[in-house]
Amino acid sequence: MHSPSTPRADIELRELSGARAEDVELLRRFYRECYEVAFPDPDERESLANMESYLKLKEQGWYGANNYHIVIASLGGGIVGGSVCDYLAEPNAGVIEYLLVQPGLRESGLGSRLLAAIERLCRTDAALLERRELDWLVAETEDPYRNAVPAEGFDTFVRARIMAGLGFRIMDFRYVQPALSDQQEPAENLLLIARPVAGKPDAIGADVVLSIVSQYMRWAMRIEHPLRNREFRGMARALTGRRSIGLVEFAEYLGWDTELRTTEVTDVRDPALSEALDVYESAYSDPGTAWPRTAFRSAVQQGPALAAAGFHYHLWALHRPPQGPCDGMVSFVTMPSAGFGGYLAFGPPLRGSGRLRPIIARIEERMIRDNPQARAWFIECATDLNREIFCKAGFFEVDAAYEQPGSADGRRLPLRLHLLYKPFGRTYEPPVIERAVFLEAIAEIYHVVYQLDPETNASFARLTDSLRDCDSVRTWNKRR
Repeated sequence: MHSPSTPRADIELRELSGARAEDVELLRRFYRECYEVAFPDPDERESLANMESYLKLKEQGWYGANNYHIVIASLGGGIVGGSVCDYLAEPNAGVIEYLLVQPGLRESGLGSRLLAAIERLCRTDAALLERRELDWLVAETEDPYRNAVPAEGFDTFVRARIMAGLGFRIMDFRYVQPALSDQQEPAENLLLIARPVAGKPDAIGADVVLSIVSQYMRWAMRIEHPLRNREFRGMARALTGRRSIGLVEFAEYLGWDTELRTTEVTDVRDPALSEALDVYESAYSDPGTAWPRTAFRSAVQQGPALAAAGFHYHLWALHRPPQGPCDGMVSFVTMPSAGFGGYLAFGPPLRGSGRLRPIIARIEERMIRDNPQARAWFIECATDLNREIFCKAGFFEVDAAYEQPGSADGRRLPLRLHLLYKPFGRTYEPPVIERAVFLEAIAEIYHVVYQLDPETNASFARLTDSLRDCDSVRTWNKRR
């Protein structure tokens, strides 16, 4: 038996050469047995023919000062992992195209061994150019918020934890991988991540990022003139005028906060429900926008039936410190088309503590686990102050005449509110929502949250009529 922290010495690592027939066959086995399984999305996958060609070009000296490496891990005749990497001379960086380990060995230390092997090869490449040290290791990884959590396979949130454990952080800009061929589409579901070889700087130079991306496109994707590529031009525009790009910890991006505990309330007899509703009532007293306690209890009771219909209701009690009493609450629902945030209330220990972003991140993970096709969510804000707070946390105001609908019995009248929208993860420009997608989500909110028929509701009719001549709905932030 091997413990997760003890690398297995019986696993052999081998760098492939295009000049050896046995290495070409090993590459073909790796591609069939590991690579295609790990990367089912064809838009993210390099072709086997291209990989074989790259190895041959390497033998012919085509890469010049740059280099191309494929390292395969084998155990007892079986292939258990591998990595593909490019050394780019101009930015003095190694860019990992892929690093994968078979499921049964993902806690064996093999990933760390493969990374160390790639780093050694790139260090050697840098030394041959009379550089004292390699500067960066860079990689692409799936953004968990933009990839469906697989029913079978590698959970993208788990992969993020692994990359964080290997020392990588996220470059804080919108990265788009150009199409790898005429038959493929650009990949907009990736993060570009980096690990400095020495030290731990908080940022990377914008000029270095542009060099890494352009050289990666040139030597790995075979895009001869990056400036003629639409995706590269978009990234270059976004980086223009910036001296550096921040490096974001995965913990910050994904809401890993050891000082904050969430408790899911699934039973009305759970004491956490009463504690959470006490906090709620201390924050929401306006009868025009507040729910009674009975409404929350009813929603919790109906949770299993709602989930069976594709609507997942959640009520969380929030604790800071983790072992402490309930200091806050949040409620939300994941619908077939999108998510919807109900209420969020902080008691004194959470106010001003900087915990809003981690809670938002955890909600988004829960939503995408509820519905892997979900990509965004909506919230309502009654005040300009709350709108500003949530816009600073990544939300955008929807440019539409939205009303919180009145009650079916007429006791509560329709109320104009700020409707905010947020794609999961980070968004760098105000998103545009297709009209049909937007109206589908609002219809679900009216139906499930407010228990009204949108087809006969006057507020929904007014909203639909106001968008009659629109193909899409725009959003904006507080700096419009």
